[in-house]
Amino acid sequence: MANGFKSAALRYGLALGVFVLLLLFPYALRNLFAFSFDTTFLIIIAMIAAAWYLGRGPGLLIAVLFEAALIYFSTAPFSTRSVVITFNRLLLFVGVVLFASARRNAERKLREQHELLQVTLKSIGDAVIATVADGRINFINPTAESLTGWKMPEAVNRPLDEVFRVVNEETRQPVENPFAAVMKRGAVVGLANHTILLGKDGREIPIEDSGAPIRDADGRIVGVIIVFHDVSERRRAERERERLLASERASRAEAEAANRLKDEFLATVSHELRTPLNAILGWSAILNQRQKQRGGGILNDETARNAIDIIERNAKAQAEIVSDILDVSRIITGKLRIRPEPVEIAPIILSAVESLQPAANAKEIEIKVNLENTSALIAGDSDRLRQVVWNLISNAIKFTPARGRIEIQSRHADSQIEISVSDTGIGINAEFLPHVFERFSQADSSTTRAGSGLGLGLAIVRHLVELHGGTVSAVSEGDSRGATFIVRFPVLFMDAAAQGEKEKAFHTAADLNDKSGGNGSAVTVAAKSEPPDLSGVRVLLVDDDRDSRDVLCLMLERYGADVRGADSAASALKTFAVWKPDVLISDIGMPGEDGFDLIAKVRALAPEQGGGVPAAALTAYVREEDRQKALATGFHAHISKPVEPAALAAAVAGLVKQQKTAKN
Repeated sequence: MANGFKSAALRYGLALGVFVLLLLFPYALRNLFAFSFDTTFLIIIAMIAAAWYLGRGPGLLIAVLFEAALIYFSTAPFSTRSVVITFNRLLLFVGVVLFASARRNAERKLREQHELLQVTLKSIGDAVIATVADGRINFINPTAESLTGWKMPEAVNRPLDEVFRVVNEETRQPVENPFAAVMKRGAVVGLANHTILLGKDGREIPIEDSGAPIRDADGRIVGVIIVFHDVSERRRAERERERLLASERASRAEAEAANRLKDEFLATVSHELRTPLNAILGWSAILNQRQKQRGGGILNDETARNAIDIIERNAKAQAEIVSDILDVSRIITGKLRIRPEPVEIAPIILSAVESLQPAANAKEIEIKVNLENTSALIAGDSDRLRQVVWNLISNAIKFTPARGRIEIQSRHADSQIEISVSDTGIGINAEFLPHVFERFSQADSSTTRAGSGLGLGLAIVRHLVELHGGTVSAVSEGDSRGATFIVRFPVLFMDAAAQGEKEKAFHTAADLNDKSGGNGSAVTVAAKSEPPDLSGVRVLLVDDDRDSRDVLCLMLERYGADVRGADSAASALKTFAVWKPDVLISDIGMPGEDGFDLIAKVRALAPEQGGGVPAAALTAYVREEDRQKALATGFHAHISKPVEPAALAAAVAGLVKQQKTAKN
């Protein structure tokens, strides 16, 4: 209030002081200089100036005082006419004061509004450019300066399209001039989406913009205002969202494909397991019926032997399927391991050919083997390498029609051993060729497909080859034009003496085979071992499954072993009390107490009670961790089910030999 009072007092005081000075000014001139001067005009100017600069009140004060002074110094007699003149003059003075004050207030408000508009346009986040009616710029705010690279002094009076250069993001062609678009439509327009602003400094900024007309009081367009903003972050977010959506769609498609492959795989597994099972059950039923019928009926001895061969072949086929599935499980979990040592690849190839020759002969398929530099060594696991070669040759036999040809080559090239398996079979179409080594992938998974299998063999081949540091590839010219699978392994370099010994051993084995009548397509590289003699060896076999226990006991008895069976861990421990075995063979998965519980209790027995008996776990749990656990808990060996009689007998003989060696 004090500041306001002082301000009002100052304004009125100035007005009063100016009036007094102008009133006394003529008297001072006359007395000092004998000069007469009429200050009426100056007082009117002072009145207007007071109303303009000091406000309406000070202006009215001077108008009233001036009129009072005129009345006071008037020499005209008082009359109605003089009253009217005085009143009209006073109204004129008041009107002049009010007009000057109103005009001053209007200009002040207009200036304040203009300043407010300037501040507002400069402070808003969006970029703003204003033009006059001919399209030349008369205002550009700091945000627009930053985006365009043009400063206000440079941009003013320049054509809009010189400062605001916009092109289409995709075509890079200039878009419609915003000034022209607004002038043509006479309304607010949203300009083209996905536009790029080309800055003065060469930057390219994605923007969104709009334009609006500026109209005067009569509605005429006197300019255009352009508002735009940087959408770089939003564009990046949109691209990222599109990328994520594409990734999500790809992941969903991949998941759907994986789910479809899983369903196809499960259907294939069912088919592949049920097909040999059908032959096993069918021929088993026929053999059983023959035994019940006196005289054997129509099933003679030759047919019976054929039935047994079929049962054995199909049981092995089932075992191979299960083995492939387990191998894939180990691959997926990263638990498939190899035990590398220096090995020759040639004997492995010849062994695989020999084992698959009967299958090739059944289809009258010619197998041609060409082995070069047979003494070269690689660091590998011989069992897994045999699996690689066996899978490739088996695959070639499966997909080669009758009377076809398979060629197997091995050669030493560029510090690598290269093995190729070529066939004249059904070939691989170009679309499926990139997926030939993928798990569960089959070119034809329909019920009308020509070949059998789970689509796992080649996936296992690729993984095993890569574990050995090698590579595998497939080549085919298309359907019905055969296929070639090429495997490459790095050569293991050895000193000359070791290399010479390996080469001599191989050629000795090959010469022996030639003398025995080999035909060159398959060479037996090692003499077949004699069947083990288990006479006098006491074996305790523990398995809760009666059928499995009976057949295993029968297997060992055929090799001369004295075998007793037990159906549980408790029964086995009772046997130890009355009969001390030389070897313990136990299943792992059993109700109540499993094989691990049994071996723990056996190892707790005193040596004279059989606590140190050699033991093997015979189980269908065949993962690497299962094997490690069996060995860690006290078993000396881990044998996978199913097992062939010779392999089981050899394992028992090995345990007995190991025990004798330990005692000595």
